[in-house]
Amino acid sequence: MAQFTNKTRIRVIVVTVVSLAVILTILHLTLLLLVRNAIEGYMIDSVRGISTAVARTIEFNVDQYKEFSDSEEKDINSEFYIKMNNFLAELRDVGDLSYIYTINPTDEKDVYEFILCGETINSESWIRPGERDTQNVGRRGSLLKDVTRDGGFKVKSRDWGDFIISYVPFTSTDEEDNEVIVGWVGVAISSENYGSYVNRIQIVLFIVYALILFFVILLVRRLSGNMVESMLKDKLTGAYTKRHYDSIIQTGIKEALRSKQDLNLLILDLDHFKKVNDVYGHPFGDKVLSETSKVIIKSLRQGDYFIRYGGEEFIAVVKSSKGVNILEIAERIRVAVSKNTIYNQDLNNFHTITISIGISTYDRVKKCNVSTLVSRADKALYEAKKDRNKVCVYTPELETTE
Repeated sequence: MAQFTNKTRIRVIVVTVVSLAVILTILHLTLLLLVRNAIEGYMIDSVRGISTAVARTIEFNVDQYKEFSDSEEKDINSEFYIKMNNFLAELRDVGDLSYIYTINPTDEKDVYEFILCGETINSESWIRPGERDTQNVGRRGSLLKDVTRDGGFKVKSRDWGDFIISYVPFTSTDEEDNEVIVGWVGVAISSENYGSYVNRIQIVLFIVYALILFFVILLVRRLSGNMVESMLKDKLTGAYTKRHYDSIIQTGIKEALRSKQDLNLLILDLDHFKKVNDVYGHPFGDKVLSETSKVIIKSLRQGDYFIRYGGEEFIAVVKSSKGVNILEIAERIRVAVSKNTIYNQDLNNFHTITISIGISTYDRVKKCNVSTLVSRADKALYEAKKDRNKVCVYTPELETTE
């Protein structure tokens, strides 16, 4: 019995784990989508907030900025440039930004010149003040047209990578007290940062999923025994249900062939059980079934299978090696059942019941199927039922018996 139960238990564990894995996968994809959107929103807010803060800071010093940007030499050693360059560099490092800079319009359409840059002076990524942006003619112009004073952003794909870029204008007033745009603060953050954030969260999620799977497997392994018992076995008798009898007999045949043993199928039927129900009632009838099943199970060995085939009819699948007489095993069951006394609480007396058994043995040469094996045992049972409280072994002669 244990082998079939263990196989079913393994199936339960596998199905549970696979089902949980599917659920976790769906959950992960849903969470990942939410997280990606949240991170993207956070990064957009971050670059927009930084560029807005820098734009407002420059507006406090807009006269110095205009004086520096309008000068022809644009002295990078000036106090203003060094102070602003260091300020932008610090923001870039703290905010984990890719670039932070300012641009001014030029007399050429959609061409802008860089003024401030948060990179180390004379480094490879540093842009000299006054250098014109010739790589993005038209593209940056179309972007800046949509930028309001509150700032705008775009996810830009460029030759050297994907960035979330925010542009925020900073202004001054002209002689007529009109507000005019002096330039724009540009802040760019690489999509690699975005991927890095997502990957960190995914690692945490995978660790959580692994822990969930681990504890679920432990829990299922502990509970699967009881789960399998309730799935496979009849609560009243403790026998396997008829639903699984075909699989159980097939399993028994394979085990017997592998171990080179004989496989015997016993059909056991309680004698006059209908009378027990009619005279003493169904509750006592259930007690008779339960108590008799316990006696039969106790008489079987660990590797045998016990199945409830009908109301008071059972099947036992018994393997036997050479020198073991299946008739003796069946007789032992019959005698044990007949000697067992069952207490009737309503009548305050004890009741006994007998059992008839039909036996068929798997033919290794002709290799009959399950239905044939059961049919032969049923014919032997029919013969035993003529006298009752008897064991009968199938023989070909029973095929002609009416």
